[in-house]
Amino acid sequence: TPMSATKLIGIKVIDKDYLMLHFRDGEVHYRDKGPGQSAYLGHSFAEGDDTLVVFGEKLKAEAAQKAGLWTITSADDKAFGKAQPLAVWRKSKPMNFDNTLTAELDHWLYLQLPKSMKQGCTYRVAIPAGIGTDTKETSIRFDIWNCMSEAVHVNIIGYSPLEAKHAADLYQWLGDGGQRDYKSLEGKGVWLYNVNTKKKQKVGTVKFWQPASASANEAGGKSLIGTDVWNIDFSANKPGCYRLIVEDVGCSMDFEIGSDVYYEPFRYSVRGYYY
Repeated sequence: TPMSATKLIGIKVIDKDYLMLHFRDGEVHYRDKGPGQSAYLGHSFAEGDDTLVVFGEKLKAEAAQKAGLWTITSADDKAFGKAQPLAVWRKSKPMNFDNTLTAELDHWLYLQLPKSMKQGCTYRVAIPAGIGTDTKETSIRFDIWNCMSEAVHVNIIGYSPLEAKHAADLYQWLGDGGQRDYKSLEGKGVWLYNVNTKKKQKVGTVKFWQPASASANEAGGKSLIGTDVWNIDFSANKPGCYRLIVEDVGCSMDFEIGSDVYYEPFRYSVRGYYY
């Protein structure tokens, strides 16, 4: 279907106080099935190997960050009712490039809510008409057991049951809004949720780990995430498919605990060296 405006990719929960909307102005389509003069020639290029597709009108970023243009409602959270966000923060970056190094942008808008969302309630976001999007409204149900939050960072390859501790972090950079401060969530519960059996067990609490300034000692002194980091490490040794749940935040992507979780990454690495 032809698009005439920036495309809404989706809405996500960051935590009980923030929603994130993801928009895309365009994308590059690649010819990657073997035909053409450049096939199997490494970095060679032939006309038609890529096509930059612009969806139409691009996101009006300045207008999109005017909090007064947005409306958020909830039919089942009576304390919330109808409201406007306190602020709208933004992160934008190129989605991908064509052979001329031309690219369109992806945009992430972070809506700071005037009140905290409640577990199990649904929230509807009316998108301002004047910011150039293809969608007028969207909605999401706040459910920490099923709402994947980008603030919950785990090893999505998986974890070995032989490891005494499994590393996981809590942090979020909000673009021009800076870091999300999770100090108020210290002491909140962390659960391990078995995706198949639906069983859950508490495995810890949110604890402060390191300030953003600690990056001076790593990665050549570069701050790669721009935020303080909170610790949500956990222990588990029973094989299965899991999510890590953080109270008032949401869940991680699904991951496996198993003795063979590192086999596929190892196999691909070795094959890469071989070829």
